[in-house]
Amino acid sequence: MLMQLPNRAMQLMRATTSLLRVARALGRDLYELAKLEAQLALSAAATVAGLGAAVLLLAATAWLLLVGSLVAWIADRWLSLPLALLVIAVAMVVVAVPVGFVAARVSRRMGFPATRRRIDEVMSGRQVDA
Repeated sequence: MLMQLPNRAMQLMRATTSLLRVARALGRDLYELAKLEAQLALSAAATVAGLGAAVLLLAATAWLLLVGSLVAWIADRWLSLPLALLVIAVAMVVVAVPVGFVAARVSRRMGFPATRRRIDEVMSGRQVDA
């Protein structure tokens, strides 16, 4: 019985060392995952900003051009100004809505879904695959 105590102590020491290595590797892997998702989120944010700037530029340019052509059209056709403004407003919405949907779809990548899912697995004690 006395000889088994050092063996058990060595086994306990090995198990503890192994557990520490696994915990360190898990922490390193979670850090790398968070870092990769941060890079993806940064890329998505830049894309959303670029698309937003493109929408703003296109909307401002289209507005100026449409207002200029509206003045010419009214002078040519003698239609009411409110009707012409309504047509232009509808056209602007038709162009801006699809671009806005693309920006919303790209912005979903900024939520760190894989990192949050992995942390939830670790915190709940579920099996974590390597």
